[in-house]
Amino acid sequence: GTSILRQNATNSPKIDTNLLVKSVVTDMMNAEKGGHWLLSSYAPFKDKPCFPGFENRSFEEVRFGYYEAMKNRNIEQYKQHLQMTLQEAVMKVKALQNPTAEIIAMLIQIYNTPSSEDLNSTVMPFGSIQSSAVYGQNPSVFNQNQPMPFSQNQSPSSLGFNQKQPL
Repeated sequence: GTSILRQNATNSPKIDTNLLVKSVVTDMMNAEKGGHWLLSSYAPFKDKPCFPGFENRSFEEVRFGYYEAMKNRNIEQYKQHLQMTLQEAVMKVKALQNPTAEIIAMLIQIYNTPSSEDLNSTVMPFGSIQSSAVYGQNPSVFNQNQPMPFSQNQSPSSLGFNQKQPL
């Protein structure tokens, strides 16, 4: 069934903050217990922006990066990069399981974002709110320019991500 928050997100602008937090904590606990793919974006509420900072990378993109690293003979660098990315994702899941005041403020902001608003301009990962404040980490870890996997204007990285692929 549909959660109360997903039903209410479009029907009611006011909701108990404790219910928002409980829903997100439950989502993150279930994701961890269920072994969900860690490199996914997370939209806590229906028709609302995603929570900033969660990198969305498919298994196929990870596999492609591995093949590119093998081809370029930098597999150890790629494995270290992937391991760091996965560790960061785990830290973010844990942070949402035990949200700080900054995370709760972000959840409220996301929930109160009108559904008709452009989601990309509303909450940008690493945008207006310091991700270090949200996750309690060193800003250099999360405030890096994050590549958009399907952007055609990105220059290719040494690990093979963001390369324009033939259709």
